[in-house]
Amino acid sequence: MAANNYFTVVNFSGQALEVVINGVTVSLPEDGTAQPLNKFPQSGEQFEYHVEVKQGPKLGTVDKTLVVSGGTNSWSTFVFTNNGIMNQFASPNAQNLRV
Repeated sequence: MAANNYFTVVNFSGQALEVVINGVTVSLPEDGTAQPLNKFPQSGEQFEYHVEVKQGPKLGTVDKTLVVSGGTNSWSTFVFTNNGIMNQFASPNAQNLRV
């Protein structure tokens, strides 16, 4: 059982952004803001996260599954940019996934 998996969503879209990550809604009202999501109830070696963009530069469901390695105090940052690209920065593996 992995513990303390922290996630942060960062908005560089230049407009309001709302995303849903595994059923958890994150609203970021302005450019450059960030909001943490703490302790998703997942376990095992890997975690799969499904992202739906409800408001922002690119609406709709991100069909690809984002995989973050498990472990104590692991974290991931989802960065939404002006052109609708979402990047995932994850630790401890430091993977960078462009969606």
